[in-house]
Amino acid sequence: MSYRISAAGIITVLMTACATHRGPDPAQVFPALCQSEVCLPGWWLACDSLPVHPALPARGTPVSRLRRNEEFEVQAASTVVLVPGIVLVTRDTRQRHAGRETLFSAGDTLHVLDYLGEGDFNVRYRGEIIAVEAFWPIRQGSLPEYSADVLREQQSEFWLRIEARSGVRGWVLQDRGKMLDPLARTIATGAAYACT
Repeated sequence: MSYRISAAGIITVLMTACATHRGPDPAQVFPALCQSEVCLPGWWLACDSLPVHPALPARGTPVSRLRRNEEFEVQAASTVVLVPGIVLVTRDTRQRHAGRETLFSAGDTLHVLDYLGEGDFNVRYRGEIIAVEAFWPIRQGSLPEYSADVLREQQSEFWLRIEARSGVRGWVLQDRGKMLDPLARTIATGAAYACT
């Protein structure tokens, strides 16, 4: 069965979302696996002064700062979802994920929360949070054929729970331009090096 979404259908979905929206969604925090290039466990290096926050979502004044060239250990990570994405299913899609089969029907709406890796996302669907493999175009690449349209991109921040050699503990916003992970510290020269 072919299903086409009209411009009027998309406008109706957006107007409904706007009419029921009563201000910014509160930030949601999701624990993240710290086992990939995004979050390598081990000793990192601050390449700039980095604010350290006591808890997530980070609000207010930082409790401390990491100094430039200060080493810190990454102990865990979390994604803070600032704005959930909105995806409109355009064609019935059946998906088996983590031992569970789900039918996403044309016209259904998914709220995209956080990226899990390998093309998988947590989404809010029919009142519950489930993990799905993306069947909509994503920034990291696009499937040759997909069965949903992105109405609003998801916005999030990736935070690292750290403890510095100096004893500073808390959460820092991951920023590749302001820190070096354990792999980046050794890849160029074969030995640990400082920030440039």
